[in-house]
Amino acid sequence: MTDQPPLEGSPQDLRLAPAVGCALTFGVFILWNIGVLLVHFLFMLGKGSPDIIGLGLAEVMFLYTLAFSLLVWFALRERNPLATIGLKAEKLSLPRWTVGVIVGAGGIAIALGVIALTGDVSLIREAPKPEMHNPVGPFSWPAAILMFALFAGEEEIFARGLLYPMLKRSIGFTGGLLISSAAFTSLHLLNPQFAPLPALEIFLAGVLLCLLRELTGELYLAWGAHFGWNMAQAAAGLPVSGIPVELEPQGWHLAASGPDWLTGGTFGLEGGLGGILATALLIAVTGVLVARKHRQQAGQADGRNQ
Repeated sequence: MTDQPPLEGSPQDLRLAPAVGCALTFGVFILWNIGVLLVHFLFMLGKGSPDIIGLGLAEVMFLYTLAFSLLVWFALRERNPLATIGLKAEKLSLPRWTVGVIVGAGGIAIALGVIALTGDVSLIREAPKPEMHNPVGPFSWPAAILMFALFAGEEEIFARGLLYPMLKRSIGFTGGLLISSAAFTSLHLLNPQFAPLPALEIFLAGVLLCLLRELTGELYLAWGAHFGWNMAQAAAGLPVSGIPVELEPQGWHLAASGPDWLTGGTFGLEGGLGGILATALLIAVTGVLVARKHRQQAGQADGRNQ
């Protein structure tokens, strides 16, 4: 049996037994989960309505993710976890995360632009009315930023940090990209108003985020893009993957008018053609950059072999 080739950037001096790797993964996800719940509960408590039961619905995603992450550890157990999943801290980590936020928020701007071409995007100078869309919250802006960052990071660690590298090593780049994106889509099956069009958009988002992971070899760019995409929708008063989020203070919001197949309807921009075309455009640009990187790596490998 031959040894697996090391992942790019993985140190060779730290090897973990399977039991240790599983224990560490379990501990990290439990602490992460407790952190999200604590932040949510404290801010709900501050509003005088600590809805603990409502929090349980969100935990389905965490438990699902945790189970898969523990299984994936058997393929990654011999490497430093932070380096393997792409979270090794380096000088460019924060700048790459920031660029990712800009990319994600820019994708929402593109989606709104697509809708504006054939439909209508209006700025309404009042907060979204809670009774109209049964929102989650209310959250202060700092709480919302922290919550979206944690949720985006948790999903990225699973789909692009753990699952994608393992699949890539086993079945190659294309197979890893497609299967991990399908798994990412399945994390949203229980979201309100989930349907074929939202499923297509979330799958394409998974492809984009895999390409961003592939582009740098780290997770920060994909994590930032995931956060920027979701936070931009919440900031604009739009549903995030079918879940309306109420922010305080929020004295204005955007309203996208047109057929549901274009605007996404109650699911938000991710459920319509506007979001799909925006994501497809970002995939095309990122795909060109990844292809260029692969050609350069192949050329360097050929040069070393000569």
